[in-house]
Amino acid sequence: MNEYEYNASFEINDEIQQKFDEYGYILVRKLFEPEVINRIKEMVQNNEEMLKYKCDIPDKEGHMSSMIAWNQAGSDVSGMMARCERVVNLVEKCLGGEVYLYHSKFTMKWPKNGAGFHWHQDYGYWYDYGNLYPDMGTLFVAIDECTVENGCLQLLRGSNKCGRLDHTKDDGQFSPSNDRLEFLKKILPLEIVEMKPGDTVFFHCNVLHMSEINTSDKRRIGFPICYNRASNSPTKEHHHPPYSPISKVSNEDLFNCTNITDMTGKEFIDLANAATVKSQLTSFGKNGTN
Repeated sequence: MNEYEYNASFEINDEIQQKFDEYGYILVRKLFEPEVINRIKEMVQNNEEMLKYKCDIPDKEGHMSSMIAWNQAGSDVSGMMARCERVVNLVEKCLGGEVYLYHSKFTMKWPKNGAGFHWHQDYGYWYDYGNLYPDMGTLFVAIDECTVENGCLQLLRGSNKCGRLDHTKDDGQFSPSNDRLEFLKKILPLEIVEMKPGDTVFFHCNVLHMSEINTSDKRRIGFPICYNRASNSPTKEHHHPPYSPISKVSNEDLFNCTNITDMTGKEFIDLANAATVKSQLTSFGKNGTN
């Protein structure tokens, strides 16, 4: 597994970048301190402004997961995580240039009944949104412990080199619709990414990944933060924003941030209301600095 442990001197050197290009992902343990993760947990559990936008997502077997999504970082703890130097520098090194925040979300799998996510590539969605190049990626932050039993992330190592597969909608989710996935599953190593709170994995938008249902008695909250290259601003109006520069903050500023209540500027997405999502297209190109 392409795995490292964060410390004050950690950086993406040429060797690590080459492994990212080869494997399609990098796993960084302990990227965020327990104090930061605990503030996120408190915010997800108690912030009424944020919880208004929680959308329940059932699958056809009756399993249920929930999601809260937003487009701009803001200055609360979650926004500071997305803008902090240790994260943005890592992402920019892996993707090869300046990036901006494309969107973020909390994904919640409830005990015993949390729905899984089918095999897919993020670019399977984002391609149709007018992003011309696969110069995009997702930093998945473990807020709760992520295990096989509660539905941790699984990915196919090296699938970033396979190009974009055609996706169709199945059970409310988009997933590859042809035999290519089955062939790739036979020849590419399966990485089962178990993580402790504060661990992160950054993966390329063409990496095939999935997660199983939560069969455990423990909740699983993840925090995917999605980035796009500044040079790849989408050509099509949709519910995620075009390029605007990230206002980076220091690692110290993140650690000292205790704001878990003020959601100013985050631009939450009303996932439960398709008409509202459509109306949010009017803000395309008018957003400010992340």
